[in-house]
Amino acid sequence: MRAKGPDSRIYILRPAFCTVLSLAALLAGPLAHAATDQPSASSATTKVRSEGCADGTTPGSRDAAVIDARRNAVWLWLELELGQAPGDEYLPLLDYLDHYTASFRLLGVHTEEDQTCVELDVYLYEWPMRADLAALLFRLRATPPRITFLFIELDAAQGSRKFQSDTRVSKLFTDAFREKGFTIVDASTASRGYSERELLSIAGAGEAALARYGAELGADAVVAVEVTLSAAPEQTSAGGLRAKAEIVARAVSTTSGRLHDRSRGDAETDCAKPESGYGFALPDAVYKVRDRAIVGAILAARTGAAGEQIRLTLEGVGDFVMAQRYAELLRTDAGVTDATVISVRAGASLLTFSYNGRMGELVDLLEAGAPGLPKLMAQRVTGSEMVLRAVSSAELLAPGPPTALVQKP
Repeated sequence: MRAKGPDSRIYILRPAFCTVLSLAALLAGPLAHAATDQPSASSATTKVRSEGCADGTTPGSRDAAVIDARRNAVWLWLELELGQAPGDEYLPLLDYLDHYTASFRLLGVHTEEDQTCVELDVYLYEWPMRADLAALLFRLRATPPRITFLFIELDAAQGSRKFQSDTRVSKLFTDAFREKGFTIVDASTASRGYSERELLSIAGAGEAALARYGAELGADAVVAVEVTLSAAPEQTSAGGLRAKAEIVARAVSTTSGRLHDRSRGDAETDCAKPESGYGFALPDAVYKVRDRAIVGAILAARTGAAGEQIRLTLEGVGDFVMAQRYAELLRTDAGVTDATVISVRAGASLLTFSYNGRMGELVDLLEAGAPGLPKLMAQRVTGSEMVLRAVSSAELLAPGPPTALVQKP
């Protein structure tokens, strides 16, 4: 019998606003500062429910079990991020457990034979984990990632868009990526053979179109950058002008069409002339998104073309037509191929499909559902298996069940 611990017991650990595998050392440039420069990115957390066990039944055994559960939470996050079970090459990341953990909540303690086991909700900082994972992936690569860019400028005053290939913004991005060791498929070279209208259409059509564009050019990932300048500089109280600039960068895998990062940065500066104001605001906006774009590009470049084979069990969905509708929902994701209903029996359906992308995003898609489909809630998610259960409205209002359980790596 499991003895439930107090739900209100929360443990707050020291903040982790800098990466620990040193992207500066691995990528030959100062990248780790991004966590402190972007507090909204560095403080964002994700919740992972995990279990851990340790030998013995003493208070010290419980502490050891808590550490084991926290390690399992990081390992599960890696499995979801990679879309497959991590290998031993990822074990060094577990050495920096305290830097990745914002807090954890003790949900329960129980004993099994001569072991103490605990269940935790662990809140992990996403940015330092993603940045350190990217640094490790970069180091493990045999060749540098091949990246191409697509730069689009939105004229807020005219409401029009135009393709850019040789501007200050494009130079800031390409220089930063070259400094980190990427192989750049030059933007001006990449645009040859495409009309400006075609490039604008590609940028606006979504991730699948960007992936095809990058694949045709032989790139592993595409970074699409949209620049927006304020319609007209604002008048300040001092009688001067205030120029504003916004940059949105997306990192997309060319093999899966998955969006691995979307970051936004804006900046403004007071000036006497708009041209000089934008000259200061644009580099500041680039600086705010550059490092996240680099990390997203590394993660996007690692996605394999073959895809991971996934088994999806839908508990409480025992109707073939309904199971087919969930297969159709899966096919709306660009990273899903060959979604097939394998079997339908009383109370459950089994589907299989290949997938390139982040498992967490696929869980979000299934839980969001579609009109006419039962609401689903994740029960277990690993790199090759997903179990979701149809739930009632009352269950949705209650505290959520474990979204994932993972064994020790």
